[in-house]
Amino acid sequence: MKKIFILAITTAMLLANNYAIQKAKLYINTMPFSKEGLIHQLEFDKYSHGDAVNAVNSLNIDWREQAVKKAKQYLRVMPFSCEGLENQLIYDKFTPSQAHYGAQHTDACR
Repeated sequence: MKKIFILAITTAMLLANNYAIQKAKLYINTMPFSKEGLIHQLEFDKYSHGDAVNAVNSLNIDWREQAVKKAKQYLRVMPFSCEGLENQLIYDKFTPSQAHYGAQHTDACR
């Protein structure tokens, strides 16, 4: 009985992690996210912190390119100064270097 219980828990954990990975892929293919932003979104969707982190870490994502995409998304909606855009990306949980890279690859910083 104990082995069946452990197997059921292990199976449930693997399924939860697999679902978190699928959800992370769906999000990242729909809109740009920072790593921390995607983890937070998965947690908001009621995945555990561990499942969210594992899911995001399992994906091969260029976070600097995500910052560029997010910056361009913002500029399609409203104007930003270069510094303001960089600060907005930091607010969205991109690292300072990712935010700088993202902003620098837009017209706001030219």
